[in-house]
Amino acid sequence: MASTKADSQPVRRLRWYAVRCDNTRAVVKAGVGIARLGVHVFIPKAFRTEKRGKWLVAVPDGLLFPPYLFIAMRSNGPWRAVKDAEGVDKIMGCRDGDGNFKAMPIPYREMRKIRRAARAGERRKDEARFKPGQTVKIVNGPFSGFDGIFDRPAKERVRILVSLFGRQSEIELEEADVRAA
Repeated sequence: MASTKADSQPVRRLRWYAVRCDNTRAVVKAGVGIARLGVHVFIPKAFRTEKRGKWLVAVPDGLLFPPYLFIAMRSNGPWRAVKDAEGVDKIMGCRDGDGNFKAMPIPYREMRKIRRAARAGERRKDEARFKPGQTVKIVNGPFSGFDGIFDRPAKERVRILVSLFGRQSEIELEEADVRAA
């Protein structure tokens, strides 16, 4: 999540607006230029989650809204300077009854959703789906249909105790191949 706060006002008292940039590469350049004007800039990034050991790590996967960035400012802010910043194509809005352009603010509820989606980049510990000693059913692979007892997570997999030929054996499976019984 790229966010620059140059305005001294709390963000919650400002209105959010969408700014369309010339292309995806111009988003950061436009964001820096607008931030230098004292305007709060938010560039939401998309993330995909990868499992690394016991951690779920969000890996950047480009921009959430490719040619757009969001700005927070008052209705009497430096609109002309924002429009003239390098890389800016236009500020999203509409024409009023007199034919004058009016920037349309984004509802707070929608911006909250966008900001929450961009926060997906936080690192968090992988929550275990099963507790040790819990009965599980194997749904895929050569042991499909067997019942077992969850022992513990093992790197990228899980360790299950299965009764084979009258004795308990440990097997490691992908977590997706096991479900609670």
